[in-house]
Amino acid sequence: MRNRKAFLTIIFFCMVSLSSWSVNDAAGNASTQSTAAIAAMRVGQIGSWFPPIGIPDPGFGILDVRPERPQDWNIAIPGFYYVDEQSGTDVNNSYGMPLHPRRTIPNPISAGSYVEVHGTYTITEGGATFIHALGTSAPWVANVSGPVWIVSQDDMQRAIFTQMVVMHGQYLYVDSVNVRSQNGSVGRMQIGSAGVSRAADHMVVRYCDIQGDGLTGITGFNVVGRSDGRVSDVVIYKNSIYNYGDMNASTDQDAAPMIVEDNASDIWVLENTFHTCTSGFRAGGAYSGQMVDHVYVGRNTIYNTFQAGFAVKYIEDVIFSENDIHHIVDKEWSPAKCIGFQYSPTRFWILYNTIHDCNNGIRSGSDAGAVETPVYIIGNEIYNIAIDGTSPYGQTEGNGIEINGGNGPRYIIGNTIYNTEQAIANEYYAAQLIMSDNIIQNSSNRDIKFTQGYGTGTASTITNTLFTSPAKISWGDGIVRNLTEFQDTYNKGLNCNEGDALFVDPGSDDFSLQHDSPAINAGTEHEVYQLFQDLYGLDIRVDKNGVSRPQGGAWDIGAYEYVPTGPSLNITSPNGGEAWHKGETRTISWNATGVSDNLVIELLQNDVVAGTIASSVDSATGSYSWTVGRLENGSFVTGTNLKIRISTPDGSVSASMGV
Repeated sequence: MRNRKAFLTIIFFCMVSLSSWSVNDAAGNASTQSTAAIAAMRVGQIGSWFPPIGIPDPGFGILDVRPERPQDWNIAIPGFYYVDEQSGTDVNNSYGMPLHPRRTIPNPISAGSYVEVHGTYTITEGGATFIHALGTSAPWVANVSGPVWIVSQDDMQRAIFTQMVVMHGQYLYVDSVNVRSQNGSVGRMQIGSAGVSRAADHMVVRYCDIQGDGLTGITGFNVVGRSDGRVSDVVIYKNSIYNYGDMNASTDQDAAPMIVEDNASDIWVLENTFHTCTSGFRAGGAYSGQMVDHVYVGRNTIYNTFQAGFAVKYIEDVIFSENDIHHIVDKEWSPAKCIGFQYSPTRFWILYNTIHDCNNGIRSGSDAGAVETPVYIIGNEIYNIAIDGTSPYGQTEGNGIEINGGNGPRYIIGNTIYNTEQAIANEYYAAQLIMSDNIIQNSSNRDIKFTQGYGTGTASTITNTLFTSPAKISWGDGIVRNLTEFQDTYNKGLNCNEGDALFVDPGSDDFSLQHDSPAINAGTEHEVYQLFQDLYGLDIRVDKNGVSRPQGGAWDIGAYEYVPTGPSLNITSPNGGEAWHKGETRTISWNATGVSDNLVIELLQNDVVAGTIASSVDSATGSYSWTVGRLENGSFVTGTNLKIRISTPDGSVSASMGV
C-alpha cells in the first residue's frame, strides 16, 4: 500500500505618503501664484508591492506617484504642458493650458516636466514620434528636476498615439496612454534604437493599452540598444499589448507583442497581458555578441500567440517567474510551447510559472557554442499538455518538458507535472537532465521518454520523484519500465516512489497537497537554491505560493509545500515504496509537530486494527525499532493490505502509511 492518511483539520496560508513639490519658472524662481494653484497632490498606488519570486525589486516605476495636474489650470505654468494636436499651437505657447493647448510634445523635454496629452497624437519626425527625456533621479520639482511624465488626463480621456513612439534619454515615465493604428500606420512603442545611438535608462511604461492592426507583421514593443547606445533600467508594468500580426497568416510573420533584444540589461517586464500576436514575447537577439542580460519577466499573462508564449535566445541571467502561459498556437514552422529556449541561454531560470493547456509546456531547441550554459526549471505547475491528433508542426505527443540538446545541465527541480501525454522528454540531441523532487502524475503515454541513440539516459539522473502507479519510464532504449524495473535496470531513481499524490482538487487545477499526501516530507533541498542565492542575493527556498520550505521535518516534493496548522504527525518510514518482511528489524520513524503526548503505534489490515505494536512511545524520539509483523503481545500478523498507524492516545492526531 502506498497511501498515507492523517486525520487533521487543515487550512492553507500563503505567505502613503504625500510628496510635496514646488514650481519654478525658467529662471529657477518659485512662482507663488502657480504653487497656490496646484498645491494638491494625487496619491497613487497605496501600500506595498512584492516582486515575483526570485526577481529583485527595481526600486522605481511601480509605486511612484505621478504629479497631480493643476487644479485651476487657467494660466501657463512652467513645467506643466497641456498638449492637444487638433486644437493647439506652439506659437508663443511654451507650456499650454486647457484653454490654449500646445500642439506638440517638446523634444527634447527637460527634467521636472508633466506632459498631459489629449486626443490623438500623430506628429512624427523621420517616420516616428520621438520622446527624448532629460529627466533626473532627483525629487520631482516642476521645471527643475525629477522624471519626465507623459500622461493622459485620466482613464476616461486617454491620449491616443498612432505612430511608432521611440523613447530615449533618461528618467521617463509614460503612464496610461493608448497606442492604436490609423490610416495605414501601425502604432507601436520602442525604447532605444538599433539603427542610431539612442541610449536609454530609467524608462517606465505602465498602464498603457497597446493594440496593433491585426494584419501587419510588426512587433508591438521593442527594447533595443547598440554597443554605443545601450538600454538599461527599464520597467514595463501592467500594460496590455495585443493584435500584432495576422492570425490567419500562412507564413511566419514573427510579430511579437514585445521583444527585448540587443544590448539591453536590467529590464523588468511585470504584470502585463500579451495576446493575439503571430509570435510570443522574446528576450534576446537572433545573433550572439549583442548581449541581453538581467531581464526579469514576472507575473505576466500570455495566450493566443503563435509558436511560443515566452522565449529566449542568446541571453544571460534571465528570470521568468510566476507567469501564466496557456493556449499557444501551433504552426507548421514552429511547434506550440508555453516557454521555449535555444542558442546558448546562460543561467536561464524558469521559476514558479503556471503552464497549461498547450501542445508543449517547456521546450528547448538547438544550442550553439561550446560554453556550458545551464538552465534551471524550478517549482513550475505544468498541466493539461496534449495534442489532439497530429499538430500542424507534425507532433503527435505533447510534452510537459522537452529538452533537446544543450551545452550544460538542465535542472528540473520541484515541479508538479499533471495530465500530460509525456511529462519529461528528450526527442533529439544529447542532453543532461538533473531531475529531482518532481511530482509526475496522470501521464497518458510515458512519464519519461528519452529517444534512443543520444546518450541522454547515461548522462541524466532522477531522484525523489513521485509517479502515478505504475510509472512509465523509457530511458533511451525504447523499453517502457515501471519504477522497480527502471531502478533494477539502471541503478537510478533513488527515493522515487509510485502512488497518488493526493492533490486537493486537480479537476479545478488545485495541485496543493492534502494532509496525507505521500509527497509530504519526501523531498530534499537541492543545491540550486543556494546557487541562486549566491548569484543574486535572493532566497527562493519557497513553494509556488511563496511559503517557506520546509514546513515539516523535510521538504515536500512538487511545486507546493504542505502547511500544517495544528498538531501533526507525519510518517517518514515506511514511505509506501518498500517491501518489509516478517522478522526483519526495521525502523518506524515520524515527524511530530505540536505533540507532547506519548504515541500509540498500531498495525492495520484492510484499514481495520489488527493489533498494537507499541502502546506508549515518546513522540520526541521520532523513531521505533520494530520486528516486522510482531505485536506488543508477542503474536505476529502477516499478509497484504497492511498499514502502520501512529496516533495520540485520544486519536486526535494520527497518521498512517502502508507497508
